[in-house]
Amino acid sequence: MRAIAILGKASMLLLASGILLTGCSGNSKNAKGKDRKKDPLEVNAIIVKESSLENDVTVNGSLMPNEQVDLKAEAQGKIISLNLQEGAAVSKGALLAKLNDSDLQATLKRLKVQETQANLDERRKRELLAINGISQQDYEQAKTSLESIRADIQMTNAQIAKTEIRAPFNGTVGLRSVSLGAFVNQTSVIAKLIQTNPLKIEFNLPERYAMVVKKGATIAFTVEGDNVDYSAKIYAIEPDIDPLSRTVKIRGYASNAKNNLIPGSYIKVNVPLHGGATKLLPAETIVPLLGSQNVYLAKGGKAVLTTIKTGFRTGTQVEIINGISVGDTVITTGLMMLKNEMPIKVTTVE
Repeated sequence: MRAIAILGKASMLLLASGILLTGCSGNSKNAKGKDRKKDPLEVNAIIVKESSLENDVTVNGSLMPNEQVDLKAEAQGKIISLNLQEGAAVSKGALLAKLNDSDLQATLKRLKVQETQANLDERRKRELLAINGISQQDYEQAKTSLESIRADIQMTNAQIAKTEIRAPFNGTVGLRSVSLGAFVNQTSVIAKLIQTNPLKIEFNLPERYAMVVKKGATIAFTVEGDNVDYSAKIYAIEPDIDPLSRTVKIRGYASNAKNNLIPGSYIKVNVPLHGGATKLLPAETIVPLLGSQNVYLAKGGKAVLTTIKTGFRTGTQVEIINGISVGDTVITTGLMMLKNEMPIKVTTVE
């Protein structure tokens, strides 16, 4: 019995020793795990330098007619002549439509008869006045009557002109909205007249680059669905900046001699930004978070999340307007694993 008790105590001592050794081994492993978590993350980084933006930046724009007008009558009446063909080219001054003016023509005929009689009366009384056959007052009345009739003739001719719709410039007639015999008034649109050569291009440029494009400069553009490169010459720049969009509006002339460009088309304008000093970063260094653009800077052995403002994008780089300075170290790798104030080990890559 005593031997059995001694063996039991020995077994218990061995079991306790095993538990102790196991506990020490576990603590040792945990300590090593904690030390491993504290190891800084190895990352690559670049030094921010001042760069020259030597790229063509693409902005959206549109094609516009050089001139465009809705053809309307200045009077109201029935169309008695319609001399326009849809899609046809017309010359400035061409008569495109005519309203009924029979009443005005009758008035004009009557006034011309009256003018003839008044002219004879004025001439006769002028001769009598020369020999003192009538008074000055009698002659002045005859002269005033003649001038009044001539003024009425001039007014009637002006009213007749309002019944004629003529082309105000060389252009192409659009689709007509009325037919021969229709009654129209001053608000009725007969058709559109569009001048398609040259065409205007219009685009908006951010205020930061308002000084890049100069009046008289030649720029390139492409049309949606067309791979041909076209050119335009800048003729006007808006003198102020839009307070809402913070952009400046620019217009240019583009030749359309072959008539292969259509007004209203969506275009992409290539704006050269040569020589502008700026800061550029690889696009993959930008970390978007909660509607903001950010980068990780290496400072004091830690990754510091920094909010930035970006500008134009090129094929592989992004312009940084503010948020970083020349000489800052921007982390380029391990961005998915980084957190603000996280310890890092930096390798600088040129």
